[in-house]
Amino acid sequence: METGARVQERAQFYSLTLAFTLLALSVETAKFGGCKPQAALEIVGSLSLLVSGLMGLRRALNIPSLYKIEVHLNSLRENIEDAEKGRTHEESSGDSRTPNKQLEIAEYINQLNKKMREFLDRKKQVEKKLSRWMTFHKCGLAIGILSLIASRVLIPAASVLFG
Repeated sequence: METGARVQERAQFYSLTLAFTLLALSVETAKFGGCKPQAALEIVGSLSLLVSGLMGLRRALNIPSLYKIEVHLNSLRENIEDAEKGRTHEESSGDSRTPNKQLEIAEYINQLNKKMREFLDRKKQVEKKLSRWMTFHKCGLAIGILSLIASRVLIPAASVLFG
């Protein structure tokens, strides 16, 4: 699982660098002297790559917030587990204070569970945003590449073939 996550992170990083690299190359080698459709495709391609890169960058900068939430969730899980062990220990002891202690532990576990639900909700929100930004990044990258291919290859080839 950890290896898969690392491979996915690297692939996302490479696609981010690809978007900015292709943007730089498209701006550097842009040709606007041809026909209007070719120039329009150049502009669409460059803008799509810019959007792609910015969405990928925004996503990359917000990934640490997801990790922070996961750290809090793990801590809460450990605290709940420890409290459950404490409750089990209190139940097995014959102490006269056990009912009050049981109530305190139950209340503490309820508070932890409430925090856990809040963090899980927050995690879902962050994951949804990250997914949306990744979708914009992928679509922008695809549209940018296809637009540049069309402007650099298809339109010049069509003008040569069909005069």
